[in-house]
Amino acid sequence: AKSRFNKINLAAAAAFAIILTLVAVFAWRAARVKAGDAKRVRDVQYIQQALQLYFNDNLEYPEVSGTGQRARPDAAACGQEGTQFACFLPDYPTYPKARRDGPCENYAGYAYSKLPISEGGYRITFCLDVGAEGLAAGLHEATAKGMR
Repeated sequence: AKSRFNKINLAAAAAFAIILTLVAVFAWRAARVKAGDAKRVRDVQYIQQALQLYFNDNLEYPEVSGTGQRARPDAAACGQEGTQFACFLPDYPTYPKARRDGPCENYAGYAYSKLPISEGGYRITFCLDVGAEGLAAGLHEATAKGMR
């Protein structure tokens, strides 16, 4: 009877360890997704700050559009009147990888487009997997008027 009690204890301990491991893995994945969304919001705020600095110097927003990595600025051109946008944003943020099963699975970067000043001056579109900073999961846009 004594050896039977030990086998039951061993099986219970193993089941408990497996359950704890599964809970930890799912919690880690959820934290990673939330961290990716928080980084996306911070990145968009960083891009917005660079756009505002560019606007302050040039009285317009840059013409660049699209997604992805920007070229490094020409150091000689930085500091001159009408400088390149890359001088204001030398390290274009890297878009965190989205969840494969979330609303952003087919979204690969921050998309910028210039708009008339009356419409906000520019639009940056981005996607959040689960939401962050008061924004829900899904596609969002940021303009000089704010994020929504």
